[in-house]
Amino acid sequence: MKLKALLLCALAITSFTVAHAQDDEPTRSSHHNKAQEHYGRSVLSISPVTITDAGVEGFGIAFETALDKRGLIAFSLPLVISINKVDGTNYGVNPYYGSTVSANYGVFCAYPGIKIYPRGSFGMFRYSVGPNFVIESGSTGSYDNNTSTWTKQSLAKFGIMVTNSLNINPSPKFYCGIDFGFGITYVNTVGGVDQGVGGLARLAFSLGYRF
Repeated sequence: MKLKALLLCALAITSFTVAHAQDDEPTRSSHHNKAQEHYGRSVLSISPVTITDAGVEGFGIAFETALDKRGLIAFSLPLVISINKVDGTNYGVNPYYGSTVSANYGVFCAYPGIKIYPRGSFGMFRYSVGPNFVIESGSTGSYDNNTSTWTKQSLAKFGIMVTNSLNINPSPKFYCGIDFGFGITYVNTVGGVDQGVGGLARLAFSLGYRF
């Protein structure tokens, strides 16, 4: 039910944004036709700085392509590798002093979704908003109270988020972008144990090529 409500909310936001953009279509059609001749319909980018709920260190790549002539709607697929760093103390071996534990765990994240551009995606500065599914799979550190030690556990999440994006295109071929998304999980497990509803987030700074 929670996922259904989130999807309905995202659909309402999308419908309102598209309707608002279409109201201005007659006065902007010639401008967008000229812009489309110069700006590529697709973007391939890398994100050297990516922060997610799975880790503050990460690297990502993304593909985006316009689904209509004006670029009002685009399909987006960001893929991210996040590093989940765990620092703790094991007391299982030495219950008095313990031993320091520091480990890095990798988490693969995928964010397939839709971007809605109120003014189209062709231009120097463009804002978009849209829903994304979130899929996370990897491992993390979990403290075992029975053994008083940190152990490696599998991690799996599925949810939905709403992403706000700002595209900056200094030239028709060069792309810069900032994405910020937040949402909640529908599935959230560590070591196969349900962790309840959790938060989802992604902040990415991207550079890419339009074609």
